[in-house]
Amino acid sequence: MAGCSSGVFPGSSGFDTSNPDGPPDNVPPGTEIGEPAMPPKGPQPQFGRTVTQADAPPPLSGGTLVVTEEGIAVAADPDRDQVYVVGLEAQSVKKVVLQKHDEPGRVVMDDAGRAHVVLRSGGGVATIDVATGTLLARRNVCPAPRGIAFDKSRARLLVACADGQLAALPPAPDGAKTLLATLERDLRDIVVLGDRIFVSKFRSASVVELNAAGVLQSPMPLLDAAEATPTLAWRMIAPSASAPSSPDASTPGATKPIVLHQLASLAPLSTQPGGYGDSSGSDPDTDVCQVHKSTTSVLDVSGEKIFFLPTNLVLPVDVAVVSSGYAVIAAGNGHTPSLPQVYVMPESVFTADGFCSVPTKVMVPGQATSVAAYRDSFVVQSREPASLFLAGQGARFHSTTRVARTPATPSSTRTRVQVSRALRATVKAATTGTCGSSTTSERVVRLRCTARSPGRRPITGMARSPTSAISATTS
Repeated sequence: MAGCSSGVFPGSSGFDTSNPDGPPDNVPPGTEIGEPAMPPKGPQPQFGRTVTQADAPPPLSGGTLVVTEEGIAVAADPDRDQVYVVGLEAQSVKKVVLQKHDEPGRVVMDDAGRAHVVLRSGGGVATIDVATGTLLARRNVCPAPRGIAFDKSRARLLVACADGQLAALPPAPDGAKTLLATLERDLRDIVVLGDRIFVSKFRSASVVELNAAGVLQSPMPLLDAAEATPTLAWRMIAPSASAPSSPDASTPGATKPIVLHQLASLAPLSTQPGGYGDSSGSDPDTDVCQVHKSTTSVLDVSGEKIFFLPTNLVLPVDVAVVSSGYAVIAAGNGHTPSLPQVYVMPESVFTADGFCSVPTKVMVPGQATSVAAYRDSFVVQSREPASLFLAGQGARFHSTTRVARTPATPSSTRTRVQVSRALRATVKAATTGTCGSSTTSERVVRLRCTARSPGRRPITGMARSPTSAISATTS
């Protein structure tokens, strides 16, 4: 692993020169008055103007998107209390309006064409007919539902609640809830693999296993060390796009879920100079897997592989198993234009020459919050503007579906649905320099789309990827 990099405090400034009586008492010897402090290293966010609203927006949680093999995407929008049913091929959008402050979150599909969405603040589960885009039922489950899974072999929905309840629901809209088990509080996600049920806890980043009857079995160990401990399990998913009803125990990683969490250091942090604008010899904008001094983001793949995520991957809230590896959403990068919002971690943790595997950096517009696999590619959901971005293979086809035109403010009362035309792009490729500590050949793909929307400028976009270009959107 590479060395640690120290923290940087954005917004630091030099000494105040407005004092006519001389320098402050704490000015170090030899310091010139008015000398500016060293600016923070690495890319800096651009937040723009400050917006104040009466209702605070809901927190980011990820996991609000699911895509079927037939190309139907179901996206929950907690900011607008809506759910969108999007036909990726037909570029069609159906909108389901929920109650104010329902805060739709995790989404799961059953085998009868119904989508089930947990209502994090609404205390229930919304069942939606995907074919018609209509709300079939709204059932109360618990005060704060969080995770949801479809147990195909037993034809039931399982819901994990923040208060510790593990509830079961029939997928049919007229079925009632039954309590399967009561666990410790702060439950987050739930994954069903055959007869095994895995439930994660958010703050402690712990995972427990239950049998099909809801009887507690044993904890699933995550990466732990003498000077670090798991914390904040942002997302737990099945090891494949569709969780197997009878996983093969002989296949490595097939019988345990994938957990995206943080690793907090228990060791004392240095208070010596060097933490203010000085990265102690390490670039804070690094793509190399490394253990940070205080907190490190970790992708634990079924206990078989451990990925230490790059330090410039901020706020990893969602992950999906895709054809080229594991796509991780960096929701904290949305306001930093020079940083990607999607990192695709390759299957191998290390390359043949011993270097850490460098992720593919995917530039998408908007504010990415969720990701889901789709065929040989994947779809990214944006919070603002409310859009879906479809990744293309070989830069041959790219499309953007904008599902809402209003800002993500609770006071919004009107939402217009508009879908852009399918885009066909021409590709100009070039190679560029280094990535992290190892050299890699990248193609910088610039898209100039030939399709025009009525009354709009040409649709353009850009992507950086070794193998493919990623979606475009209206500027």
